[in-house]
Amino acid sequence: VNSSRGIIYAGNGEDYAQAAKAEAKKIQEEMAVLLLKAWSLERIPEEYIHYIWQYGLFDQQELRTTEDIPIRILHKGFHNHEAGPDFSNARIAIGPDEWAGHVEIHFKSSDWNEHNHQRDPGYDNVILHVVFLHDKEILTSKGASIPTLSLSTRFDIAHFRKYENFMK
Repeated sequence: VNSSRGIIYAGNGEDYAQAAKAEAKKIQEEMAVLLLKAWSLERIPEEYIHYIWQYGLFDQQELRTTEDIPIRILHKGFHNHEAGPDFSNARIAIGPDEWAGHVEIHFKSSDWNEHNHQRDPGYDNVILHVVFLHDKEILTSKGASIPTLSLSTRFDIAHFRKYENFMK
């Protein structure tokens, strides 16, 4: 696959398209990390990611999981200010299936494990993990994989800067 900077994947096997797509996704996430550095940011606060999720303030065109499965947001859920998943009673179509459950939000996927959600049955009904950076696959306490939506390429730095200034 050619890119403006060179070849991102070369191969001739049957898995060529899938492997090239996976490499392109890795590059997107690496670019997001570089952009954070360029913007002099270490992290995007989870509260901001909650805010853009709740109000749909991100590019919602052709959403896909990190595994490249189409997503349609039918209902974002209700913002939970107590213990437990961040948004409750969401409805999300992932591929051909419609799911009802909870949404958990983190800056990066691995925060799931840092918060010990992988050991907490209270997070087993999470149907979508929304993150800014996807850096790790995550599992429930029962070992089930949770679909992840990365917002790193759907993020508007100008909007974030306005939010940041408003919150000061």
